[in-house]
Amino acid sequence: MAAHEHINQHQLRSLLALDFVSDDGNGRELTIGEAKPEDWFDMDHYNALKDDIAKNGIQRPIKVLHGRYLNEGHHRAMAAKELGLSRIPAQNFSDATDPDTYDTHEQSTSWKLYK
Repeated sequence: MAAHEHINQHQLRSLLALDFVSDDGNGRELTIGEAKPEDWFDMDHYNALKDDIAKNGIQRPIKVLHGRYLNEGHHRAMAAKELGLSRIPAQNFSDATDPDTYDTHEQSTSWKLYK
């Protein structure tokens, strides 16, 4: 696995965000392309992050499990989608037991402004 690579908008939009569950009654997870930030985030926090990314870019890659599941970086991913960034830094991994790579739910919801 490369320490850090890039994905495009198509790849970003198709990532399954396991934390984002549809409210249509069937409980399915949403993709980044389907999800809306106002349904999931504190918008003041989100807008501050999005403004910073627009100015400075994404400084910390999002983390993707098996090339399909967004593990960490939900705020950054949504901001990148809305900003239409053509290259989004990503770290793809396949070992969900490696604590140096995989973030547990507690670690990934720390609400830090990771740019």
